[in-house]
Amino acid sequence: MPIPIFVQEKDSSNGGVGNTVSFTFASPNTRGNFIVIGAFDDGNVPAVTDTALNIYHLAVNDTTGIQIFYAWNINPSASNTVTLNWGADSNFFNACGIEYSGVMYTGSPLDGSSHTASSSPGTSLVTGTINTLFFEELAIACFNGGSSGISFNTPFVQRYNFNSGQVVVGEFIQQLPGPISASGTTTISQNWHAAIVSFKADYIVKPTDTMFFGIT
Repeated sequence: MPIPIFVQEKDSSNGGVGNTVSFTFASPNTRGNFIVIGAFDDGNVPAVTDTALNIYHLAVNDTTGIQIFYAWNINPSASNTVTLNWGADSNFFNACGIEYSGVMYTGSPLDGSSHTASSSPGTSLVTGTINTLFFEELAIACFNGGSSGISFNTPFVQRYNFNSGQVVVGEFIQQLPGPISASGTTTISQNWHAAIVSFKADYIVKPTDTMFFGIT
């Protein structure tokens, strides 16, 4: 079975102006790979599209401001631009997109969201199977000018850091079955959000791929 592998990350913010966030991956997207989108907003769910015509599914919706989307078995693209659109809503939005190889489709979403004042944000203990990709987003509920931030505790690897750690996204690729605990640490006690989702490791050939079989 393939192992999920980090390929690239790209992110952007609208700076508090308008209703969209867009970013273009720095390198081409590979056919059959997997994209995860982490969004932070005011609780409304954006529409997610890209120029490669991939279809994005909502994995986790924390109505206080975190959404996690995914697109599996993606189309190849030399220059793929992802756009999140909040429609009539206008606020301070930011988002990141991460491409992985070796992932086929989502497992059961594990939404361990919490909204309490704490110096140790995190999610409940979860159990993964062999070669599971765990994707987590942690965010401070109310931006406070960067006076405090969140950092991931091991074994998670941080991939995105917005505004001095007020929104962070990271992953843990679990190669052996067993329980894990996803968490982070803030510098002061304050309200925070957390959400995690697991993805299954696998590979599928796109219908447009050509396969040749020889008989000798």
